Amino acid sequence: GLVGSEMCIRDRDKVMEFLSSKDASLFKTMDRDEIRFKYGDEGFAIYKKYGREGIYIYELIGRVPTFKDIVKTTGIDPEKVVEIFIFIHNVLDIELPLTREMMYKQLGIA
Repeated sequence: GLVGSEMCIRDRDKVMEFLSSKDASLFKTMDRDEIRFKYGDEGFAIYKKYGREGIYIYELIGRVPTFKDIVKTTGIDPEKVVEIFIFIHNVLDIELPLTREMMYKQLGIA
């Protein structure tokens, strides 16, 4: 799974590419239809705007304890994580648990 490791998305990609080069793993990019099927229209909207990074954050919401852990787990630029996090909540039409300013303060970028 995606959770339970300190490895960020770029590190995971490097490991998967290495394993794939040794025929020990299959590293396949999902096409748009597969993404829409797996993540629904909301997930597809997130993917269209933010690509894999958006989907990665989407999958982590509710799976990691805090917003700060999402940033740590993904290794994505904190300001971009804030932007994606806000977009995801807007797409899902759910109330944002933190304001942008609160997120920046938690991340030390206030």
